[in-house]
Amino acid sequence: VKGQLTADIEFDLPTGEAEKGTGSLSLTLRNGVIGDGQARLSLAALMSGRRGPSTSNSDEGTLIQPISIGPINLQSKLVKGALDIPRIEAVSADAELTFEGQIKLAQPLGQTRVDTYLTVKLTEAYAQQDQETTTLVSLANAVGRPAKRSDGSFGFRISGTFGRGVTGRPAKRYSPPGQARAGRRSRP
Repeated sequence: VKGQLTADIEFDLPTGEAEKGTGSLSLTLRNGVIGDGQARLSLAALMSGRRGPSTSNSDEGTLIQPISIGPINLQSKLVKGALDIPRIEAVSADAELTFEGQIKLAQPLGQTRVDTYLTVKLTEAYAQQDQETTTLVSLANAVGRPAKRSDGSFGFRISGTFGRGVTGRPAKRYSPPGQARAGRRSRP
């Protein structure tokens, strides 16, 4: 990922009590690009949520042409150690992205919990730019059923702890932290 990132971060984290932290976060990404036209992505691993390299010798990955993203603007507050990330949307000529969730600080920092959700929908213009990209989109549609949402995007729950690792797994739906337990409907 590359682009122009500006950030303003002001956190007050009491020593040894990250869960009591307060503050604010402001991020802006302009001219964002995912991929360099040389990197390869293992769609089977991505869509299955497996960690690490592919176990299949035949899965060398699919070439990813650069995907423009953004601009992305995020404004958030840290309250009692919880950084709530409101739903942000980024639309470009290549893709439509949404991102939301929460990061809950903990002491020790390795126990900090990430619970976020990302959706990605490639545009028709991106999908049709060359044969390799058309193949990529076809493969994603074929192996991506666990992540494929009714609006045509792919959804991924990105969660875990800093200490044990944060991973992305296919997920058609997302319930923001605390809402599933409260009996509210999950987002499609």
